[in-house]
Amino acid sequence: KLIKKLFLLTNKHILANTDYAIALTKYEQKVLEHYLTKEKIKIIPNGVNLSNYSNLNSLRGNLRKKLHLEDKEIILFVGRLQEIKGLDVLAHAFKLILKEVNDACLLIVGPDEGYLKPLESILKSQGISSSVKFTGLLKGKKLLETLADADVYTLTSYSEGLPLSVLEAAAAGLPCVISKGCNIPEVGTFEAGYVIDNIPEVISERIIKLLKNDNLRAAMGIQAREMIRKQFSWEIVIDKLEALTLKD
Repeated sequence: KLIKKLFLLTNKHILANTDYAIALTKYEQKVLEHYLTKEKIKIIPNGVNLSNYSNLNSLRGNLRKKLHLEDKEIILFVGRLQEIKGLDVLAHAFKLILKEVNDACLLIVGPDEGYLKPLESILKSQGISSSVKFTGLLKGKKLLETLADADVYTLTSYSEGLPLSVLEAAAAGLPCVISKGCNIPEVGTFEAGYVIDNIPEVISERIIKLLKNDNLRAAMGIQAREMIRKQFSWEIVIDKLEALTLKD
């Protein structure tokens, strides 16, 4: 409690003497409004280099072959294995998905941070372990191969700042089904996927809809890249930073 009080006091002092504070999302903006006037808070998100995801066609099929998933509908999760990521809810949603799309596979990419065993227990109790694959942490080309072969991206976190994994998936042209806690309402605004309540029935319904409709999936994938280009590309981020630094 003492450390928390010192942290808050220090931050209040720092914020009181700043010209501007940068928030990654509207949610962070609201938090900062407890300490600063709205005029002093500027929303500038993390950036993504779209060109890194422009040649994924050459990588397609690599991951499916390695993991023997050639005929599967791949639902991708990328992130640390933590309780806050909502993987328990996703597991329950995935059981519902399998009833409608029996060749679906949930691919979980990321390092274990204490939640792997509890998650495995949930999957076992649901009787769906055989349809879930864990890869551990992937970076660089291996991660790009994963993005290239996935059909849908999902992140059902209870709370996030601004999850880069969603932006990377969108840049790769994947439709995204994410929770409101991810703080990226633009996914819904741009029709790049769905922003939903963290309810298994809702999550499963949206993912099933995408897996069963190739045209919808492709259209939302195009919109996902457009969302990145207009809102989250490094060019946009740099322009906003330059405008802020040159303002005065």
